Amino acid sequence: PPAIPTRSLGATEKDTFMAQLVGKKSSDGICLVNVPTDSMEPTIRKGDIVFLDTKVNAYSGDGIYAFAIDGALFIKRIQKMIGGGYRMISDNEIYPPEQISDDVCENAKFIGRFIRTIHIEAVNL
Repeated sequence: PPAIPTRSLGATEKDTFMAQLVGKKSSDGICLVNVPTDSMEPTIRKGDIVFLDTKVNAYSGDGIYAFAIDGALFIKRIQKMIGGGYRMISDNEIYPPEQISDDVCENAKFIGRFIRTIHIEAVNL
């Protein structure tokens, strides 16, 4: 059979490709993460690959974040409440929303904000 032509991408091409994939001007600070939990299903499924902007190290508006509170890691949608505090929301309804204070949110260690997900369906070939 004929060989399939392949070519490795250079660093600049990889940066450009990644930036285009996530809709940013640069891929600086973007990392890929394999999601280990079902708490955000159906939006983000367990095992999906997500693009995480690690330059976001604090709450910067409603969205889905990876963060740690008291050493426990969370992947949650965070929503600012009108009367103060924040709501941590799992899209999976089996996990009830939790409220946290302004102080807890401000002291959380933010790992990054989710930008995009790629749903993965494993198929044995």
